[in-house]
Amino acid sequence: MKMLMVCCESGLHLKVVETLEEVGVPGYTVCENLKGMGCTGRKEGNPIWPGNSVVVHTCVEDDAIPPIVDRVRQARDDYMKRPGCAVFAVPVEKLL
Repeated sequence: MKMLMVCCESGLHLKVVETLEEVGVPGYTVCENLKGMGCTGRKEGNPIWPGNSVVVHTCVEDDAIPPIVDRVRQARDDYMKRPGCAVFAVPVEKLL
């Protein structure tokens, strides 16, 4: 089992959530209005550094990862100006 962390610009996160629901993940958590810097520059939510980031977490079995990543990639690539988006997978063990 892995925890997927999808870090993306705020404009993409609804498509990420839609993708997770379409593939039937058991649940997810959305952390919005995040600030930071990545491959598309700084996001501070102000006029100097506009925009915010979002991180969507979910835990899935390993075989569910490729279709999720493929769909998130497609959603990202549908934009004329590609939004920042990264997907990370971390091994997890459910304890409770």
